[in-house]
Amino acid sequence: MCCPGEQISKQITKGCPQGSICGPIFWDITMGELLQGLDNMNISAVNIAYADDLLVLIAGNSRPELEQKAQNINTQLLNWCNTRKLKISSEKSTYLIMKGSFKRDPTIRLNDKTVRRSKSVRYLGITISERLQYREHIEQVCSRAKTTMHMLSRLPQRDYRFPLHIIRGYMTAIMTSIVGYGSSVWAEKAKQIKPRNKLNSTQRGVLVALTGATRTTSADALQVIAGVLPMDLEVLKRAAEYWLRKGEIGKMDALINMRANSKVQIRNRIHDMWQTRWDDSEKGRRVHHLLPNIEERLQMKYFSPSPGLVHYITGHGPYTEYLYNHGLSETNICNCGETGTPEHVMFHCTALQGVTAQQRLALAEADIRNILHDETSNKILNGLARIIHTTTINGYLQSRITG
Repeated sequence: MCCPGEQISKQITKGCPQGSICGPIFWDITMGELLQGLDNMNISAVNIAYADDLLVLIAGNSRPELEQKAQNINTQLLNWCNTRKLKISSEKSTYLIMKGSFKRDPTIRLNDKTVRRSKSVRYLGITISERLQYREHIEQVCSRAKTTMHMLSRLPQRDYRFPLHIIRGYMTAIMTSIVGYGSSVWAEKAKQIKPRNKLNSTQRGVLVALTGATRTTSADALQVIAGVLPMDLEVLKRAAEYWLRKGEIGKMDALINMRANSKVQIRNRIHDMWQTRWDDSEKGRRVHHLLPNIEERLQMKYFSPSPGLVHYITGHGPYTEYLYNHGLSETNICNCGETGTPEHVMFHCTALQGVTAQQRLALAEADIRNILHDETSNKILNGLARIIHTTTINGYLQSRITG
């Protein structure tokens, strides 16, 4: 160990108890010598160690060159381990080809055993695949997040849903933490179509379960209604903020295609990207008509729609027009004889007049967009939608049973 002005050495003859306070420090001191030795060999391009997990990156122009460099590295590792009474697990060791292809895989041996080639390897929670596509990693984190979030969605009863601010809290604290882990490494891939669709498809499934929306509701519409960033943009945002903290401005610029000097500027840029996507999307156009502006929607802190209001805003719900269009009803005509559009059922259906008269009177002649943006009117509309949702759902279920 080197100190200012002098060098101190100590011959180690005993190990350190696992779990001891000083164990990590002693291990870092010991491991540092190995890393320095590998750097001095000038063979490997990068050497990374986390505790006793060692990753070595080797570059070569041919299979024999890679085999020779790998063998020299392994010899150095074995010599270091032997002098410290340590062993390397050949079974846990593996290698990947990051670039190029071979007619025959390189033969790399460790402890007289052939090291196997893998298509992917998990290192520090990130699944690294050949050619650094990260598709397998995205699949894994989406699957894990989906399982966790659907466990939460089963907690409430059928007639009760989490308030929207709780849903947003769960999305931020749990789902984005699972999916966004290590996003600074792979966030660039989230800009590609297939990974982006996978991320948002997973988020859509969770939002459907948490909000009570129908399965035909698009991700674009649900993200705006819930006021949560599309998952791919959330990944980009987290990664950009990470590189900003690290002072890697170029890497941040590449993610959001803009120079930003603060988290606020990154947030504004991400919201601009979301707004452009929302305006250009071909899905959720009814929702876009009612909630066209992302920033205005995010300012509606009071907005916590019940499943009934979610159904009305999206137009996907227990309305005879919707049911008929999706093959769930033989007619699009309401019980009162009119076409069962969301507006008709919500405000005009005479069959529901007895349970909705008071709320309908309070909202008479008002524009729906104005109602949504007014806290008092929004509360009345939410209550009206809840009553109609319960009444129409029960009626629909009863008709299916008797039919």
